[in-house]
Amino acid sequence: RDRSPSRGLGDVYKRQPADPVMVKTIVTMDMGEQIATHYGLCTINVLTGFKFIGEQIGLLEAAGEADRYIFGFEESYGYLSGAHVRDKDAVNATLLVCEAAAWYAKQGMTLLDAINKLYAEFGCYRNALHSFAFEGESGMHTMQAIMKQLRETPPQSIAGIAVESVLDYNAEGTGLPKANVLEFRLGGKAKLMVRPSGTEPKIKTYFTTLGKDLAEAQAQKDALAAAIEPILKKTIPKHLQGCCTFCAAALFCVQQTVDRSKSLMEVPQSLPPPRKAVPLGKVAANAVSRWKGYPHHSLQQAVYRLIYQFVAFCERN
Repeated sequence: RDRSPSRGLGDVYKRQPADPVMVKTIVTMDMGEQIATHYGLCTINVLTGFKFIGEQIGLLEAAGEADRYIFGFEESYGYLSGAHVRDKDAVNATLLVCEAAAWYAKQGMTLLDAINKLYAEFGCYRNALHSFAFEGESGMHTMQAIMKQLRETPPQSIAGIAVESVLDYNAEGTGLPKANVLEFRLGGKAKLMVRPSGTEPKIKTYFTTLGKDLAEAQAQKDALAAAIEPILKKTIPKHLQGCCTFCAAALFCVQQTVDRSKSLMEVPQSLPPPRKAVPLGKVAANAVSRWKGYPHHSLQQAVYRLIYQFVAFCERN
């Protein structure tokens, strides 16, 4: 390896192998690919997870071309240069940052100056992640319903920005293994990615926006996030977000039945509405305690009681 004093980031393109490769995940913003293309690198996009970046390194190594791999990174702060390991390497990344800081300092620049220069050349990008939690078994059903709805009836526009194309990674023809991920390409090079988390009961949304400056990119990202939030929360009212599984399941039943059968509201007059608003979790807990006192054949009565208390609570809130 060249250890001469002139070695630095400005000389990287001179030291590249033939057909150099950069690898990134599909949820990572496109600015990195633009920079890579500018310096003659081919970009390989992989599914979310650093293991897929490591897989590409292994494939290059098996072909005797490990030196083609230059850099890999993902949205959630994972970086790796060189084919010596197969996972995020914080030590390696720290050394790269130090090298970059030292090289730019010789040019009379800070790292902030450097990133602003990249923004000026490639555009001011904003990349952000928003997550929506859906606890319990009912939450899993809700997540599945949301993804199904987005597939079957994708939005034509988001925050007034036209959706130009939709890519379903669970379909054939993406060049990647099937995955429960949807990609919405919008006008102005904006992008929205939606996927359920593989490790948590959450749906994750990834926003990429491009503006004439960072303020405009941030404003556009905020507008997209505000527009997509009702779509992801429409099956669970705001006051139920984070409630216990029993509450969520009860709400699901209410939503499916109350509007269809007003008879469910015909409860005994001996069940007065709550005198004051109480947290829904307490309402459900109270209903459950009453539920246990009913014989099995009176299960329907317990369900009616819970629905009545729930509606009374909502009317007061």
